[in-house]
Amino acid sequence: MSAIHSVGDITKILSNIIQNEPTLRDVWVRGEVLIEGPSNTFTLIDEEKKLRCFIRGGNTAQFRSLLVTGKKVTVNGRIALFPRFSEYQIHLVDLQVGEPNLTGNTQLLTVGDVTDRLEEIIANFPRSQQIHVRGEISYFESPLNQPWYLSDPSDGGRVTDRNQKIHCFINSDLINNTVLMKEGGTVRIQGAVRIWGAFSRYQIHVEHIKSNAGSDNSNNTQCQCSGCESCQPQGVSQQCSPLQDPEYELCAKCYHESPDRENRVAQAVYAYLDALGGSGFSPEKEWQIQMGASNRKADVVLVNGDGNCAAIAECKGAGYVGQGIEQLNAYLSASDTPFGIFANRVNPKQWKFYKNQGQNQFESITPDLFKAEIKGLTDCDVISTRNQIDTLVSKNEQLRQTQRGLKEEFDRIKVFLQSATQIVESASEKIDE
Repeated sequence: MSAIHSVGDITKILSNIIQNEPTLRDVWVRGEVLIEGPSNTFTLIDEEKKLRCFIRGGNTAQFRSLLVTGKKVTVNGRIALFPRFSEYQIHLVDLQVGEPNLTGNTQLLTVGDVTDRLEEIIANFPRSQQIHVRGEISYFESPLNQPWYLSDPSDGGRVTDRNQKIHCFINSDLINNTVLMKEGGTVRIQGAVRIWGAFSRYQIHVEHIKSNAGSDNSNNTQCQCSGCESCQPQGVSQQCSPLQDPEYELCAKCYHESPDRENRVAQAVYAYLDALGGSGFSPEKEWQIQMGASNRKADVVLVNGDGNCAAIAECKGAGYVGQGIEQLNAYLSASDTPFGIFANRVNPKQWKFYKNQGQNQFESITPDLFKAEIKGLTDCDVISTRNQIDTLVSKNEQLRQTQRGLKEEFDRIKVFLQSATQIVESASEKIDE
């Protein structure tokens, strides 16, 4: 029988894997800064991947003064674990703003490269693929309400390190087996360690689970959706199908708006628009829009100091759609805003992007085109160039109008000269007679 590990054992196993990997001891990683969390940490982002960055002791003030959300930086250090919240991070040794000044054959990585390297290392280590863990459940609301963790329980009165946790994700096929799971309960799980680059997190994908009593409760038929009051015990044939996205907790049958989850989506959209940058444009939440005789509030807008909106985002929670897209289109039409986002997930890959064509017509566009168009609207160099072009076009049109006026005047003079010539010729003929 395979050994049953504690959460502390898992931390040691994974730490040893990372520490014994030479390519993770001294790495240079580039990305954009996202300021969140304590003063001695920040997040490095690259597309949809994140890397938690930890600033050691005396360097906090020095490095922190160089950090602004959206700024491109390159950091140097070693990859390690942050077991308090089941995250991996880089312990900073050096930080450079902008393009790095590297020498020799130093390899420069992206945040995504770090994620890929960790995934490959963990996947190739056999002990991490079929691992058995016993622990106490914490941060638990329902099996699909992420995050939830396992921590080491107290053992016969002996105090354990409760700050060590490991994040767990239950496959949808196991939902019926988790009815007895609750905050503070003890379970045994079996699964594989995986890397979740979107949150700089390591986790266990649970394949089997048993309560502390050792039963798997496979005959229970109660719907396990969280927060949905209409969910009642149902027959197996009517069991709800959970969402496949590990970040969301509501079953497909029981989608509903959940204000706290909608706020998470809105925060993700805010960070996304903030990272796009721009001249004088910044994201704002709950922006008031005039809708006929009434005022409505758009969830997130990208707006400048003059109140001109470049983009409006309508946010919903937990995969909910409802009238969200119709609401977004109404906001775009009422405010004459050129671009829109409909988001009901935290992951930008699952958002819908729109371009306002006018006259209540909206075109679905790609994320790349959205970024390019927004940059064109908000980038100061592009705006300056566009203004210069508009000025030249205006001057050119004025010259064309002047040219047309001169041509018309020339034509009138030509007709007058022709008429005068005819009169002179007629008078000459009469004199000759």
